[in-house]
Amino acid sequence: MDVETAFLNAELEDEVYLQIPYGLIEEQKSAQVLKLNRSLYGLKQAPRAWFQELTKTLTDLNFICIQLDQSVLKCKADGTIIYICFYVDDILIASLDPESINQVKQLIKKKYKITDMGEAKHFLGMTIIRNRPERKMILHQINKVSNYVQQNGIESSKVQSIPINVPLNDDSQEEAINHLHYQKICGQLQYLSGTTRPDICHAASALARYNAKPKKTQWNALRGTLKYLHGTESHALVYEATDEDVRDQIKIITHSDADYASDKDSRRSRTGFVIQVMGSLVAWQSKMQPTISISTTEAEYQAATAAVKETLWIKNYLQQLLEPRNISAKIYMDNQSALRLIQNPQSVTRAKHIDVQHHFLRERAIREEVKFEYCPTNEMNADYLTKQVPLEKFKMCISNIGMKKPSEAELSGSVETN
Repeated sequence: MDVETAFLNAELEDEVYLQIPYGLIEEQKSAQVLKLNRSLYGLKQAPRAWFQELTKTLTDLNFICIQLDQSVLKCKADGTIIYICFYVDDILIASLDPESINQVKQLIKKKYKITDMGEAKHFLGMTIIRNRPERKMILHQINKVSNYVQQNGIESSKVQSIPINVPLNDDSQEEAINHLHYQKICGQLQYLSGTTRPDICHAASALARYNAKPKKTQWNALRGTLKYLHGTESHALVYEATDEDVRDQIKIITHSDADYASDKDSRRSRTGFVIQVMGSLVAWQSKMQPTISISTTEAEYQAATAAVKETLWIKNYLQQLLEPRNISAKIYMDNQSALRLIQNPQSVTRAKHIDVQHHFLRERAIREEVKFEYCPTNEMNADYLTKQVPLEKFKMCISNIGMKKPSEAELSGSVETN
């Protein structure tokens, strides 16, 4: 659903005055102003005022906000659970009972002017395809990728098999190029990498580090990533249902990895992790570590810290959202030394320099909030997020996290959905 002129429905808490627009009244005194009772588009208070207005409306309908994400609410009524997720004026409603969804829609329509778009097929720039017979859901942005490729003149170029295939060292002798165009394309890549294209997450993160003063080497690598997108326009995130009951057990699997001293300029290591819930990808990250690690153990340790933070947030979020009887969380790492450091509570002389904040991993392991296990490097799904990997390894990683090329019938929506 879409709320028309959403911001105009919100009442303002602060006193805001407006100069009288010219021609509104015939005789205008210089001291006269208009006091705003409701928000307007362009006011800095408008987004928050609308958020408070919509939240109050939904809570009056017995919806309860999820504490870890105030834009998600749920309501229990007559044995049915209804979920609502909203982003500004776009609203998604989910429930096992279609009649309950229709009732909620009618109640919201009494308050606001609503455009009911039926079953969700587009949301925040993403296309949603449901394949009910095979119990699959597909998220993609094929049109967006195609537009970016055409805007940057890549449609007639030879495609590339991996996002980055050249080193990105900063050569001070190279002449800098137009950084504005470079930054624009980097922004496009980062947007895609955070929504439906986790396969370019490492490339987008690595290329964005040169936004201030890009050189020809980085420019060629940037165009190479666009060529990769051109060859994989139809790739999408595929979510497949399981036969397990989420009311009894939810399984969270996290793969955490690090590339030691990968940046040749700062010698910092890179963190990468992917998080899957019941086999479906829900979170991923490729990011340079904030401090320099002096060993592979420390680099892996810091990467695991970031992965556990996100895993625990997702675990707590799912507990509030679905209220299952049990949630298990496993963290897979491919560094035996880092695992021993986590599992051994005794102080290790070589690890005394590691920041105290990273040692919360031990505490979480002792509490059994997460469980750490070893994963061979050739089975590490997060490997592609930390460095450039061979083509076969790259294909294995993105396939394992659900990044696939659906059939033309599925993408066209011709699959029977009844």
